[in-house]
Amino acid sequence: MKRPALPLMLLILASIFLLFLLNLLLGSVHIPFGKIWELLWGTGAASNPDTMSNQEVIWSNILWKSRVPQALTALVAGAVSYTHLRAH
Repeated sequence: MKRPALPLMLLILASIFLLFLLNLLLGSVHIPFGKIWELLWGTGAASNPDTMSNQEVIWSNILWKSRVPQALTALVAGAVSYTHLRAH
C-alpha cells in the first residue's frame, strides 16, 4: 500500500524553511528576528538605507554578505547531494 506523498513533502518543505531561517538567525552576532525580517523584505528602516542606524547597516552587511550566501550554498549543496545520491 502506497502512502500519500503530500504530507511528507509539506513536512520536508516546512523543515527546509525553518532551517533556512535558523541559519539566518544564528551566528556570533545576534540579530533580532524582527530586524532580519525587515532586512529580507525591505520594510521599516531597511526600506530606506539613508535612515538606517550604524547597527542596522552592520546587520544588513552581515545578513546579505555572509548569512544569506551561506544559507543558499547549503541549500544548493544539499539539493545537489540528494540528486546525486538518487541517481546512483
